[in-house]
Amino acid sequence: MNKLTAKFLKARGLTADVLSDINDDDHALLEDIDILCKKLNEIHIAGDQIVILPDYDMDGISAGVLGYAGLVEMGFNAALFRPTPADGYGFTENTIKNLVKEFPSVKYILTCDVGIACYGGVQFAKSLGIGVLVTDHHPEEMVGSTRGKDTLGADFVVNPNRFDDSYSNKGICGAHVLYQVLERYAFLYQNSFIQEQISRLRVFAGIGTISDMMPLLYENRNLVRDALAICRLTWYNGDTLFVNNMAGTNIYVRAFYGLYLVLEKFAEMGKISVEKDIDESFFGFYLVPMFNSAKRLDADMNIVFGIFFGNTPSENVEMLYELNEQRKLVVDKEYDIIKDSPQPYAPYIYLTTASSGIKGLLAAKLMRETGLPTMVVGKEGNAFKGSGRSPSWYPARTRSIANGFYIAGHEGAFGVGLTDIREVKAYYHFLKKDTEDVFETIDFDETHSDADIIISVTGENADTDIDIPAFYEFLRDLRRIGPFGIDFPKPRLEFHFKPCEGIWILLKNGRHLKIQFPYGFSVLCWNQGYKLEDFKDAESVKVVGDLGFSRFNDAISVNFTGDLEEVFNE
Repeated sequence: MNKLTAKFLKARGLTADVLSDINDDDHALLEDIDILCKKLNEIHIAGDQIVILPDYDMDGISAGVLGYAGLVEMGFNAALFRPTPADGYGFTENTIKNLVKEFPSVKYILTCDVGIACYGGVQFAKSLGIGVLVTDHHPEEMVGSTRGKDTLGADFVVNPNRFDDSYSNKGICGAHVLYQVLERYAFLYQNSFIQEQISRLRVFAGIGTISDMMPLLYENRNLVRDALAICRLTWYNGDTLFVNNMAGTNIYVRAFYGLYLVLEKFAEMGKISVEKDIDESFFGFYLVPMFNSAKRLDADMNIVFGIFFGNTPSENVEMLYELNEQRKLVVDKEYDIIKDSPQPYAPYIYLTTASSGIKGLLAAKLMRETGLPTMVVGKEGNAFKGSGRSPSWYPARTRSIANGFYIAGHEGAFGVGLTDIREVKAYYHFLKKDTEDVFETIDFDETHSDADIIISVTGENADTDIDIPAFYEFLRDLRRIGPFGIDFPKPRLEFHFKPCEGIWILLKNGRHLKIQFPYGFSVLCWNQGYKLEDFKDAESVKVVGDLGFSRFNDAISVNFTGDLEEVFNE
């Protein structure tokens, strides 16, 4: 075995048994999935119209695309409702009114990535005589002393985070839940050809998994691997598959055609050049943010869904790409405003007038700076609402709810609702004290690096720890060990070198620091261009960060993205 690979596996405790365990995608059936499938079959036979109602984030978009494509392919009288941020999050009364206006013949609503806590919306739909089938993955809530499922009133609820569901891996995304429903239905009621067609829709469930930052363990690992493989094949074979726009009116084929057009756009912009560029990082850093940009900017969601099912998919791709570029500018502008304004509750709570759609992005950006749980909220009447992000060592959602604060969503990414400025202050004082208390319980060994591997390189093409062939063999091994993501992070390296001839230190776009080595790889330090001056008199430099890799013009290069942690004189 490659010595660097061995070091990495040992540092992570990744024995053969552990790797076998976390790569095992065998799982039990979700609670009530068979009775939901039985109901779906009754709907299919009767020809009743069933309308899919997704959330409007990337997980919801993925679920909506795979759900609509899958149901139509299996012969359902199905339709897709395009949600809008203007209606508010969830299964609201206003959303139902708009849905019924668009689809007056609707008999059933199938939710995806939403619904488990939408009591009012469900009851309103039921009052109109509409059946409600909920697929979701968000935690079920208590209503007083009553379980949410008991008061929700939906006809069926499939959700791994139901109180009574013993599904072992609670961390599956909404698109994955709906995919499992369609997969199970196809197995029970459809032929082998349709089963194979449905299996290819895994690509969207995999994208949703990355988007919603689900743990890359157990069934999620193979799901993402399959998603990457299907995505690569869709792009690689796109010219053949979609020649003469053969997508036509077939809903199932158009879903993949839309994906192909998006990948082609990224290729045009130089983000991918070969199919191997499509990896989990591409999903997380390019694909997902672009799709989420419509939500972030409160744009018309028809732009997004029009890529897959509209009349002008190519034009929709261009519009969405431009929205994403606009989103980047808006985030930078609002970030600068926050940094230049008084923030009495920083670094835990920041006040902003930014739109709701970008508060989460601002929170994430600020959290990366501080390493602390970070909320970005804006005033709505007397209340303060926004989004929060939290590092892995602090379970913000669990601890906040336990102390009486309203938090909705996931542990590391969530929505925040505070009644007034007094509660803002109270929440600030709670976070300040609680994070300090939790932090003190963590056993940090300051003499021990948190890196998996420590590398030392000189400017004379000599590596004091590894040889270059071993390094590149290590990279090939990582391709097989991955995918990397939540709960299975990229290798963390501590990288030492001496600035000298042969090692180039560059500014990228005036903001980013890039250190180019003669071995075909580089160290890229985001937003640290201001540290360039530190290199003038430095004899030794240490950078700590996560290892990634990319390709350009068919030549492998390594992008080591980390922080310039230390500059010191010997």
